Amino acid sequence: MKPFHITLKEILESMKHPFIDYSLIDLGILKNVEAVGDKIVVNITWPAPDPDNAIKPFIISLVLGSLKKLNRKIEINETLMNDEERKFYLDLEKKSEKEI
Repeated sequence: MKPFHITLKEILESMKHPFIDYSLIDLGILKNVEAVGDKIVVNITWPAPDPDNAIKPFIISLVLGSLKKLNRKIEINETLMNDEERKFYLDLEKKSEKEI
């Protein structure tokens, strides 16, 4: 029997948005996630600035909880999507609504 092993890529691909039926990678929210030395650097790109939005803490908690399995420090950097990225995100959000 092979030992159980999970990769960073597998963890990232399994993280789904709670209201949109796509992964955080597919939506463009998670970008440039990489292992650097003893830490994992995660770049989160938000579609809009909204500090009161409850989804932000949920997604950050999901990312931290999922990546803690790797026993490394986690650094999170946050930015906003540009217009093209935001359009892509909103198109997937709209597509997901139609499929429900």
